[in-house]
Amino acid sequence: MMLLQAHKSLAQTQRLWSLGKGSVGLGIGSGIGLGTGLFLEHKVKPLSETQIIGLNPKKINAFDRIATRYWNKQIALSSDVLVGGLLLLPAALYALPNVRQQGADPALLLLQAYSLNYALNGLIKPLVRRTRPYNYNAKAPIQRKLDRDARLSFYSAHTSGAAVACFTAAKIFHHTHPDSRLRPYVWTSAAIAPALVGYMRVRAGKHFPTDVLTGYVIGGLVGILVPELHKSRR
Repeated sequence: MMLLQAHKSLAQTQRLWSLGKGSVGLGIGSGIGLGTGLFLEHKVKPLSETQIIGLNPKKINAFDRIATRYWNKQIALSSDVLVGGLLLLPAALYALPNVRQQGADPALLLLQAYSLNYALNGLIKPLVRRTRPYNYNAKAPIQRKLDRDARLSFYSAHTSGAAVACFTAAKIFHHTHPDSRLRPYVWTSAAIAPALVGYMRVRAGKHFPTDVLTGYVIGGLVGILVPELHKSRR
């Protein structure tokens, strides 16, 4: 009986992830991506007033066109607060003994997932240069429309950030608590929270539906794949 308990204890403290050379490569790649993205973003030229006046919402596909009707600063601010909270929330995993037993590995997984996610977003935004939906809305102030950020709609960093935080945290909980009955609820919560962020970004006039859908998928995939790629095969 004592041997069985000892074996069980050893199994519980076994490292679930192996962060080696892959972490270094991923870190370097993310760093290069972030730097390149910042360089490319600096090259984006804001729209002129003439270009803004000439924008026609009828040229936008029917699925995305609804976003041009929205402009709400309060919803935008609320989405900022929500995303900030979701990005910090995974740190609460360390309140769980099974997570603490993994040492710094969960924190490093989160750091890598966040870095990769924002590197991808930072690269794609200035390459696509999609005009934000509020540029088509007369209620939005002209100062916002003349800003460089007004051309960085695709894809939603808020939604991808929320998705990578939630799905990475759910993945860590899933592997550290293989017998927990809470796992379905954790995954359900992880799926709902970034969807709410995406909805808010559309209602704020900041993004088109396809911006937030793309952000949701990319952030979710990064959040799932980074812990899976580092999973110990022993």
